[in-house]
This record gives sequence, structure tokens and C-alpha cells, in this order.
Amino acid sequence: MAKSLKELALSRASAFRHTDVTVPEWDGVKVVLREPSAEAWLHWQDVIKPGDTDGELS
Repeated sequence: MAKSLKELALSRASAFRHTDVTVPEWDGVKVVLREPSAEAWLHWQDVIKPGDTDGELS
């Protein structure tokens, strides 16, 4: 049975690598760590590039 576009878009695991992690500091709550999309990863690379600042940072 084919999934709807809405189901695919809202799926926690759809198109992303992910892993479930238990966080002891949060009373053992389980969280899902997802790999960012390609677009988000490229944006982050632009953000962290050294030397792209116009002035000194405080």
C-alpha cells in the first residue's frame, strides 16, 4: 500500500538517517537524533565558514 505525501513528510524516519538515544540527564527520556537534510547541511556550512565576518565579534 502506497503512503500519502503527508505521511512521508511527517514520518520521523523518512529520508533521514536517525538513531534513538536515551538521555540520562533528562531522566532517561528517549530522543531521536536525525541527520539534517542536504539543504540544511549546506546552510550550516555557510554559517560556520571562517573568515566570512565583516567585523570583529564581541
